Amino acid sequence: MQELPSSLSKDTVFKIILAVYVGLAVFRLTDPGLKWTKTKPRPGVVLPASIIPPSEIKIEKINLDLAISPSVVKDNEWEVFDDRAAWLATSSLPGKGNTIIYAHDRQGLFGSLDRLRKGDEIKIYVDKWLTYKVSEVKRVKPSDVEAILSDKNRLTLYTCDGAFDQKRLVVYAE
Repeated sequence: MQELPSSLSKDTVFKIILAVYVGLAVFRLTDPGLKWTKTKPRPGVVLPASIIPPSEIKIEKINLDLAISPSVVKDNEWEVFDDRAAWLATSSLPGKGNTIIYAHDRQGLFGSLDRLRKGDEIKIYVDKWLTYKVSEVKRVKPSDVEAILSDKNRLTLYTCDGAFDQKRLVVYAE
């Protein structure tokens, strides 16, 4: 093992390590490697008049109250918002099958989902408040899209997780 050159003190090495750590944290928070797109002004997802999409999500345990907008996955890119959650418009409406809602892994969005545990309540507003209870929280590989597909009547929350977003966090609620 090589020893440090005499010109590098332990304090200097600590500062270098700290700078690298801070740089990695900034890198992670700005999501540069994500294939999720920031939304551009657009007319929005056009839904039939008979469909009332979910418009709000509340999770009291993590002090979360977010608007929800319909969104799509196009050309393998997940359309996400910087200020709200997204309802995957190709998934089911709440109460009628598997409802998929996703957002960035950031504070104020889905950055605290990992604190949820079995039995915690999640409320979704459609034309009334629907209450779901968390049944499972798990981490999967980004390629494991089967983790969010289901025939069950449930709510599936989805976000990035881990260092450099190497995993996905999935929260199931029924």
